[in-house]
Amino acid sequence: MLGTLIAAAVSFGLLNAEQATLLDNIVAALATLITLVTSFVAQLHVLGRAEPRVTPVSDPRDNAGAPLFPTTSGPPEPPLT
Repeated sequence: MLGTLIAAAVSFGLLNAEQATLLDNIVAALATLITLVTSFVAQLHVLGRAEPRVTPVSDPRDNAGAPLFPTTSGPPEPPLT
């Protein structure tokens, strides 16, 4: 959209070729920065929502607090309260 407006400004004599090139480069840089920022924010959102759902490796337990696998060969460990 902005590229079309810049080309129209050159056609009507409002901008010369050097000015149009500069504006095209600025528009391209802004588009790149916007993409970078939105992808970074999306990554933070995914990490923030997924982190509570990850089972810890050091002490994996189910929702009731019981271990997911036996750690000893003795009687089962009671759930955490």
